[in-house]
Amino acid sequence: MTETGITPATSGEKVDIVVWDFGSSKRLEERHLRAIERSHGEFARKVSVGLAGILREYVEVEIREIAEVPWDRLIGEIPSPCAVFKFTATPLEGAGILHIDLALAFAVVDKLLGGSGKPIDATRELTSIEQRLLTRFVEHIVKSMGNAWGDHAKLSFAIGDYISTPEFLPTLGLNDSAIRVSVAMKLAGLNGSITIGYPYLMFEPIIKAFTTSQPGKRIAADRARMEAFLKQVSLPVSVRLTPSMVSLKHLLSLEPGDVLLLDNRVSDEVEVAVAGTRLYMGRPGSVDGRIAVKITRAIEGGISDVNG
Repeated sequence: MTETGITPATSGEKVDIVVWDFGSSKRLEERHLRAIERSHGEFARKVSVGLAGILREYVEVEIREIAEVPWDRLIGEIPSPCAVFKFTATPLEGAGILHIDLALAFAVVDKLLGGSGKPIDATRELTSIEQRLLTRFVEHIVKSMGNAWGDHAKLSFAIGDYISTPEFLPTLGLNDSAIRVSVAMKLAGLNGSITIGYPYLMFEPIIKAFTTSQPGKRIAADRARMEAFLKQVSLPVSVRLTPSMVSLKHLLSLEPGDVLLLDNRVSDEVEVAVAGTRLYMGRPGSVDGRIAVKITRAIEGGISDVNG
């Protein structure tokens, strides 16, 4: 610094310049974006399963990024020609956009026509027939958006107009922002992308509601989903008799056909271990011709290392 202000850069000196948009104001906090990201995890899973049925091939769907960006920047990132569908979310007012990169769009059309799912080399607009075929693909994605917002509001998503050039995309106010959801898709070895643009003003009532009220219900819903997932996890269960003491001399003298006497009785309880931890005691028996164990009591606290 000098007495009169900032010291000017000398000739040839590299100066780092930071672009700052004073006209832009972020409306979403980090907690808002995290909540939206969590809710779109279920959306990605639903889309993957549904599209696999439509295209008769496994489709890998992953949420790559969720960010708040100016609406005009979101529109500016869309090339020409393009494959964009408008969508509505009743009862909200307004419309959002869903942009599919052309390589993925042509691959989907080829797959729906019975091909291998390879994109074409040329960059051109989709024909009216190709647009109608792609609409079926997009309809499933748009309807699945209801799963992304279902924990916060009951919204009915529906597909709208098809747009092939960015000039006809909807415009908003100068400082209006959008929630940009970048989705990565892998189909038939092709890595493609889909971008969803939620206008902030359109979804503002929902965002304010699910981040300021009834946090207990959101936590309970997350817990229920986690419990449902954990209930599907398989765990090894083993049963063994209480160990008996046998001398090493006796053990070394054993031969095929010998009978080894144990300290256990038929009526004695057996240990039931889950994933290597002894949790229960039970009595052996049989059910429908299969060996079974009836749980008689729980071991408080459990005993780890079943081989110990």
